[in-house]
Amino acid sequence: MKVLYVSSNHSTLEYDDLTMLSEMGIEWFSTGVYMEPNNPLHSLVTRVPIVKVANSKYVSLFKKENPSYIAFENALITLPKELVDEFDIVWITHTFPNLVNNWEYIKHKPVIWRTYNQQDVAWEVEASQYVKEGLKIVRMGNTESNRIHYAGQDAVIRAYVDSTVFSGWTGKDRSVLTYHNRFDQRLRQGLNNCTKSYLKLRSVFKCFELYGFGDGINGISNGPLRYTEQVQKYRDSRIYLSLNSESAVYTNSFMEALMTGIPVVTFGSKTSNVMTNPELLDSYEVPYIVTPEVDAIVSDDIDYLYDQITQLLKNKEYRQQIGSSGRAKALQLFDKNVIMGQWKSFLDKI
Repeated sequence: MKVLYVSSNHSTLEYDDLTMLSEMGIEWFSTGVYMEPNNPLHSLVTRVPIVKVANSKYVSLFKKENPSYIAFENALITLPKELVDEFDIVWITHTFPNLVNNWEYIKHKPVIWRTYNQQDVAWEVEASQYVKEGLKIVRMGNTESNRIHYAGQDAVIRAYVDSTVFSGWTGKDRSVLTYHNRFDQRLRQGLNNCTKSYLKLRSVFKCFELYGFGDGINGISNGPLRYTEQVQKYRDSRIYLSLNSESAVYTNSFMEALMTGIPVVTFGSKTSNVMTNPELLDSYEVPYIVTPEVDAIVSDDIDYLYDQITQLLKNKEYRQQIGSSGRAKALQLFDKNVIMGQWKSFLDKI
Protein backbone atom coordinates (compact mmCIF):
# COMPACT_ATOMS: atom_id res chain seq x y z
CA MET A 1 0.00 0.00 0.00
CA LYS A 2 1.25 3.50 -0.91
CA VAL A 3 -0.19 6.72 0.53
CA LEU A 4 0.06 10.19 -0.98
CA TYR A 5 -0.11 12.41 2.11
CA VAL A 6 -1.28 15.96 1.39
CA SER A 7 -0.13 17.95 4.39
CA SER A 8 -1.86 20.93 5.96
CA ASN A 9 1.55 21.99 7.31
CA HIS A 10 0.76 20.98 10.88
CA SER A 11 4.21 19.56 11.43
CA THR A 12 3.47 17.67 14.66
CA LEU A 13 0.46 15.82 13.30
CA GLU A 14 2.31 15.21 10.04
CA TYR A 15 5.27 13.72 11.91
CA ASP A 16 3.01 11.43 13.92
CA ASP A 17 1.01 10.28 10.89
CA LEU A 18 4.09 9.54 8.80
CA THR A 19 5.87 7.77 11.65
CA MET A 20 2.79 5.59 12.11
CA LEU A 21 2.53 4.79 8.39
CA SER A 22 6.21 3.82 8.34
CA GLU A 23 5.77 1.50 11.30
CA MET A 24 2.77 -0.07 9.57
CA GLY A 25 4.97 -0.84 6.56
CA ILE A 26 3.14 1.63 4.31
CA GLU A 27 5.13 3.63 1.77
CA TRP A 28 4.29 7.34 1.73
CA PHE A 29 5.18 10.65 0.17
CA SER A 30 4.32 13.89 1.98
CA THR A 31 3.81 17.32 0.47
CA GLY A 32 4.65 18.95 3.82
CA VAL A 33 7.79 19.64 5.84
CA TYR A 34 8.85 15.99 5.78
CA MET A 35 9.32 16.13 2.04
CA GLU A 36 12.50 17.98 3.08
CA PRO A 37 12.93 17.17 6.80
CA ASN A 38 16.50 18.49 6.94
CA ASN A 39 15.61 21.92 5.57
CA PRO A 40 17.07 24.47 8.05
CA LEU A 41 13.85 26.50 7.77
CA HIS A 42 12.07 23.68 9.57
CA SER A 43 14.57 23.15 12.39
CA LEU A 44 12.30 24.38 15.17
CA VAL A 45 9.02 22.92 13.94
CA THR A 46 10.17 19.45 12.98
CA ARG A 47 10.41 16.69 15.53
CA VAL A 48 13.13 14.04 15.61
CA PRO A 49 13.85 13.64 11.86
CA ILE A 50 12.09 10.73 10.25
CA VAL A 51 14.69 8.31 8.91
CA LYS A 52 13.49 8.51 5.36
CA VAL A 53 14.65 10.38 2.28
CA ALA A 54 11.82 11.35 -0.04
CA ASN A 55 11.88 9.58 -3.39
CA SER A 56 13.54 12.07 -5.74
CA LYS A 57 11.15 11.07 -8.52
CA TYR A 58 8.15 12.09 -6.40
CA VAL A 59 9.81 15.34 -5.34
CA SER A 60 10.53 16.22 -8.97
CA LEU A 61 6.96 15.46 -10.05
CA PHE A 62 5.55 17.56 -7.21
CA LYS A 63 7.85 20.53 -7.73
CA LYS A 64 7.22 20.53 -11.46
CA GLU A 65 3.67 21.69 -10.72
CA ASN A 66 4.56 23.64 -7.55
CA PRO A 67 7.94 25.23 -8.34
CA SER A 68 7.74 27.95 -5.68
CA TYR A 69 6.23 25.80 -2.93
CA ILE A 70 7.61 26.26 0.58
CA ALA A 71 6.06 24.37 3.47
CA PHE A 72 4.28 26.68 5.96
CA GLU A 73 4.04 29.44 3.37
CA ASN A 74 1.86 27.74 0.76
CA ALA A 75 -1.40 26.06 1.72
CA LEU A 76 -2.81 25.30 -1.72
CA ILE A 77 -1.06 22.84 -4.01
CA THR A 78 -1.55 21.12 -7.35
CA LEU A 79 -1.12 17.36 -7.51
CA PRO A 80 0.27 16.22 -10.88
CA LYS A 81 -1.63 13.29 -12.37
CA GLU A 82 1.67 11.43 -12.80
CA LEU A 83 2.29 11.69 -9.06
CA VAL A 84 -1.22 10.62 -8.09
CA ASP A 85 -0.93 7.56 -10.33
CA GLU A 86 1.99 6.30 -8.23
CA PHE A 87 -0.18 5.88 -5.11
CA ASP A 88 -3.07 3.75 -3.90
CA ILE A 89 -4.66 6.18 -1.44
CA VAL A 90 -4.79 9.99 -1.25
CA TRP A 91 -4.87 11.27 2.35
CA ILE A 92 -5.75 14.99 2.58
CA THR A 93 -5.35 16.67 5.95
CA HIS A 94 -7.54 19.60 6.98
CA THR A 95 -7.22 21.98 4.01
CA PHE A 96 -10.32 21.09 1.99
CA PRO A 97 -9.50 23.39 -0.97
CA ASN A 98 -6.65 20.99 -1.79
CA LEU A 99 -9.26 18.28 -2.29
CA VAL A 100 -11.46 20.52 -4.45
CA ASN A 101 -8.49 21.78 -6.45
CA ASN A 102 -7.33 18.25 -7.31
CA TRP A 103 -10.56 16.22 -7.31
CA GLU A 104 -10.57 15.38 -11.02
CA TYR A 105 -7.13 13.75 -10.73
CA ILE A 106 -7.73 11.93 -7.45
CA LYS A 107 -11.39 10.87 -7.42
CA HIS A 108 -10.65 7.50 -9.06
CA LYS A 109 -8.57 6.63 -5.96
CA PRO A 110 -9.74 6.13 -2.38
CA VAL A 111 -9.60 9.68 -0.96
CA ILE A 112 -9.56 10.40 2.79
CA TRP A 113 -10.28 13.82 4.26
CA ARG A 114 -8.71 13.94 7.73
CA THR A 115 -10.36 16.80 9.64
CA TYR A 116 -8.97 18.77 12.58
CA ASN A 117 -12.30 20.48 13.48
CA GLN A 118 -10.71 23.78 12.46
CA GLN A 119 -12.27 23.69 9.02
CA ASP A 120 -14.45 26.46 7.64
CA VAL A 121 -18.21 26.01 7.71
CA ALA A 122 -18.24 26.16 3.92
CA TRP A 123 -15.89 23.16 3.74
CA GLU A 124 -18.38 20.99 5.61
CA VAL A 125 -21.16 22.05 3.25
CA GLU A 126 -19.00 21.25 0.22
CA ALA A 127 -17.84 17.95 1.68
CA SER A 128 -21.40 16.63 1.69
CA GLN A 129 -21.35 16.72 -2.10
CA TYR A 130 -18.02 14.93 -2.40
CA VAL A 131 -19.15 12.21 -0.01
CA LYS A 132 -21.70 11.26 -2.68
CA GLU A 133 -18.77 10.71 -5.05
CA GLY A 134 -16.90 8.43 -2.68
CA LEU A 135 -14.99 10.72 -0.31
CA LYS A 136 -14.17 9.14 3.06
CA ILE A 137 -14.09 11.40 6.15
CA VAL A 138 -12.09 10.59 9.27
CA ARG A 139 -12.78 12.79 12.27
CA MET A 140 -10.47 13.81 15.11
CA GLY A 141 -13.13 13.54 17.83
CA ASN A 142 -16.76 12.75 18.53
CA THR A 143 -17.79 16.34 19.20
CA GLU A 144 -17.19 17.26 15.57
CA SER A 145 -20.64 15.78 15.01
CA ASN A 146 -22.07 18.80 16.89
CA ARG A 147 -21.29 21.05 13.93
CA ILE A 148 -24.44 22.46 12.37
CA HIS A 149 -23.41 21.59 8.79
CA TYR A 150 -21.77 18.29 9.72
CA ALA A 151 -21.01 16.26 6.57
CA GLY A 152 -20.83 12.89 8.34
CA GLN A 153 -18.00 10.51 9.03
CA ASP A 154 -16.62 7.13 8.09
CA ALA A 155 -14.60 6.87 11.30
CA VAL A 156 -13.51 8.77 14.40
CA ILE A 157 -9.79 8.20 14.95
CA ARG A 158 -8.05 10.48 17.39
CA ALA A 159 -4.52 11.77 17.15
CA TYR A 160 -1.99 9.76 19.12
CA VAL A 161 0.86 10.12 21.59
CA ASP A 162 3.87 7.84 21.92
CA SER A 163 3.63 6.65 25.53
CA THR A 164 7.29 5.59 25.54
CA VAL A 165 8.40 9.17 24.85
CA PHE A 166 5.82 11.07 26.88
CA SER A 167 6.39 9.46 30.26
CA GLY A 168 8.54 9.76 33.35
CA TRP A 169 6.90 12.72 35.09
CA THR A 170 8.66 13.87 38.28
CA GLY A 171 7.24 17.34 38.96
CA LYS A 172 10.55 18.37 40.50
CA ASP A 173 10.19 22.02 39.44
CA ARG A 174 7.58 24.18 41.16
CA SER A 175 6.13 25.48 37.91
CA VAL A 176 2.81 25.56 36.05
CA LEU A 177 3.57 24.85 32.40
CA THR A 178 1.59 25.88 29.31
CA TYR A 179 2.33 25.51 25.60
CA HIS A 180 0.26 27.83 23.43
CA ASN A 181 1.29 29.19 20.05
CA ARG A 182 0.42 32.76 19.01
CA PHE A 183 -0.83 33.63 22.49
CA ASP A 184 -0.83 37.36 21.77
CA GLN A 185 -2.70 36.98 18.48
CA ARG A 186 -5.34 34.76 20.07
CA LEU A 187 -5.72 37.17 22.97
CA ARG A 188 -6.45 40.01 20.54
CA GLN A 189 -8.85 37.93 18.45
CA GLY A 190 -10.81 36.80 21.50
CA LEU A 191 -12.40 33.83 19.72
CA ASN A 192 -12.55 31.99 23.03
CA ASN A 193 -11.79 33.07 26.58
CA CYS A 194 -8.80 30.82 27.31
CA THR A 195 -6.11 33.48 27.01
CA LYS A 196 -7.96 36.00 29.18
CA SER A 197 -8.65 33.38 31.84
CA TYR A 198 -5.00 32.29 31.72
CA LEU A 199 -3.88 35.84 32.45
CA LYS A 200 -6.24 36.07 35.44
CA LEU A 201 -4.71 32.95 36.97
CA ARG A 202 -1.17 33.96 36.06
CA SER A 203 -1.59 37.28 37.85
CA VAL A 204 -2.03 35.38 41.15
CA PHE A 205 0.72 32.78 40.80
CA LYS A 206 4.41 33.53 40.25
CA CYS A 207 5.35 30.13 38.84
CA PHE A 208 3.56 30.12 35.47
CA GLU A 209 5.68 29.36 32.39
CA LEU A 210 4.31 29.89 28.88
CA TYR A 211 6.05 28.65 25.71
CA GLY A 212 5.09 28.70 22.05
CA PHE A 213 5.51 30.34 18.67
CA GLY A 214 4.47 33.97 18.34
CA ASP A 215 5.90 37.30 19.41
CA GLY A 216 4.41 37.17 22.90
CA ILE A 217 2.75 40.04 24.74
CA ASN A 218 4.49 42.12 27.40
CA GLY A 219 7.13 39.43 27.75
CA ILE A 220 4.67 36.74 28.85
CA SER A 221 5.68 34.07 26.33
CA ASN A 222 9.14 32.54 26.61
CA GLY A 223 9.08 31.56 22.93
CA PRO A 224 9.24 28.09 21.36
CA LEU A 225 11.12 25.06 22.65
CA ARG A 226 12.77 22.34 20.64
CA TYR A 227 11.08 18.95 20.73
CA THR A 228 13.43 17.35 23.26
CA GLU A 229 13.23 20.41 25.51
CA GLN A 230 9.46 20.33 25.37
CA VAL A 231 9.32 16.66 26.36
CA GLN A 232 11.61 17.33 29.34
CA LYS A 233 9.54 20.31 30.47
CA TYR A 234 6.47 18.06 30.72
CA ARG A 235 8.45 15.72 32.98
CA ASP A 236 9.89 18.40 35.23
CA SER A 237 6.94 20.77 35.72
CA ARG A 238 4.52 20.34 38.59
CA ILE A 239 1.23 21.13 36.77
CA TYR A 240 0.17 21.52 33.15
CA LEU A 241 -2.43 24.23 32.42
CA SER A 242 -4.01 23.45 29.04
CA LEU A 243 -5.49 26.14 26.78
CA ASN A 244 -7.63 25.22 23.78
CA SER A 245 -6.90 26.80 20.39
CA GLU A 246 -9.61 28.39 18.26
CA SER A 247 -11.75 25.32 17.61
CA ALA A 248 -9.76 22.16 18.29
CA VAL A 249 -11.52 19.18 19.87
CA TYR A 250 -8.35 18.90 21.98
CA THR A 251 -4.76 20.01 21.50
CA ASN A 252 -1.55 18.07 21.03
CA SER A 253 -0.18 19.53 24.22
CA PHE A 254 -3.23 18.33 26.19
CA MET A 255 -2.66 14.77 24.94
CA GLU A 256 1.09 14.92 25.55
CA ALA A 257 0.73 16.29 29.07
CA LEU A 258 -1.95 13.78 30.01
CA MET A 259 0.21 10.94 28.68
CA THR A 260 3.32 12.15 30.49
CA GLY A 261 1.50 11.85 33.80
CA ILE A 262 1.71 15.50 34.84
CA PRO A 263 -1.57 16.62 36.49
CA VAL A 264 -3.56 18.56 33.90
CA VAL A 265 -5.75 21.57 34.63
CA THR A 266 -7.94 22.88 31.83
CA PHE A 267 -10.84 25.24 31.26
CA GLY A 268 -14.33 23.95 30.55
CA SER A 269 -16.60 24.32 27.55
CA LYS A 270 -17.74 27.89 28.21
CA THR A 271 -14.17 29.15 28.22
CA SER A 272 -12.72 26.85 25.56
CA ASN A 273 -15.32 26.83 22.79
CA VAL A 274 -15.46 29.46 20.06
CA MET A 275 -18.33 31.51 21.40
CA THR A 276 -18.57 33.80 18.36
CA ASN A 277 -19.47 30.96 15.97
CA PRO A 278 -22.62 28.87 16.56
CA GLU A 279 -21.12 26.22 14.27
CA LEU A 280 -18.49 25.50 16.91
CA LEU A 281 -20.36 26.08 20.17
CA ASP A 282 -19.89 22.58 21.52
CA SER A 283 -16.86 21.19 19.71
CA TYR A 284 -14.37 21.04 22.61
CA GLU A 285 -14.20 17.36 23.54
CA VAL A 286 -12.08 17.41 26.70
CA PRO A 287 -14.95 17.85 29.22
CA TYR A 288 -16.57 14.76 27.70
CA ILE A 289 -13.56 12.46 27.76
CA VAL A 290 -12.08 13.07 31.21
CA THR A 291 -13.62 12.72 34.65
CA PRO A 292 -13.15 15.98 36.60
CA GLU A 293 -11.01 15.63 39.74
CA VAL A 294 -10.09 12.10 38.65
CA ASP A 295 -8.28 12.28 35.29
CA ALA A 296 -7.84 16.07 35.19
CA ILE A 297 -9.15 19.30 36.68
CA VAL A 298 -11.78 20.85 34.37
CA SER A 299 -13.77 23.98 35.16
CA ASP A 300 -14.78 27.45 33.96
CA ASP A 301 -14.75 28.76 37.53
CA ILE A 302 -11.55 30.78 38.03
CA ASP A 303 -11.80 30.69 41.84
CA TYR A 304 -12.17 26.90 41.79
CA LEU A 305 -9.19 26.54 39.46
CA TYR A 306 -7.16 28.80 41.74
CA ASP A 307 -7.95 26.50 44.68
CA GLN A 308 -7.13 23.37 42.69
CA ILE A 309 -3.81 24.73 41.42
CA THR A 310 -2.93 25.74 44.97
CA GLN A 311 -3.70 22.24 46.26
CA LEU A 312 -1.75 20.58 43.46
CA LEU A 313 1.30 22.76 44.05
CA LYS A 314 1.30 21.88 47.76
CA ASN A 315 0.04 18.29 47.87
CA LYS A 316 2.34 15.69 46.29
CA GLU A 317 -0.09 12.83 46.87
CA TYR A 318 -2.89 14.73 45.10
CA ARG A 319 -0.58 15.51 42.17
CA GLN A 320 0.35 11.86 41.82
CA GLN A 321 -3.29 10.77 42.02
CA ILE A 322 -4.47 13.11 39.25
CA GLY A 323 -1.37 12.51 37.12
CA SER A 324 -1.56 8.73 37.35
CA SER A 325 -5.28 8.65 36.50
CA GLY A 326 -4.69 11.07 33.64
CA ARG A 327 -2.01 8.85 32.12
CA ALA A 328 -4.32 5.84 32.37
CA LYS A 329 -6.98 7.80 30.48
CA ALA A 330 -4.45 8.89 27.86
CA LEU A 331 -3.36 5.28 27.32
CA GLN A 332 -6.98 4.38 26.70
CA LEU A 333 -7.75 7.23 24.30
CA PHE A 334 -4.51 8.34 22.65
CA ASP A 335 -1.94 5.55 22.85
CA LYS A 336 -0.02 5.08 19.64
CA ASN A 337 -0.68 1.33 19.42
CA VAL A 338 -4.43 1.82 19.95
CA ILE A 339 -4.66 4.49 17.24
CA MET A 340 -2.41 2.55 14.86
CA GLY A 341 -4.74 -0.42 15.15
CA GLN A 342 -7.73 1.76 14.31
CA TRP A 343 -6.01 3.19 11.23
CA LYS A 344 -4.90 -0.24 10.06
CA SER A 345 -8.47 -1.55 10.29
CA PHE A 346 -9.81 1.49 8.42
CA LEU A 347 -7.22 1.47 5.64
CA ASP A 348 -7.60 -2.29 5.10
CA LYS A 349 -11.32 -1.78 4.41
CA ILE A 350 -10.89 0.85 1.73
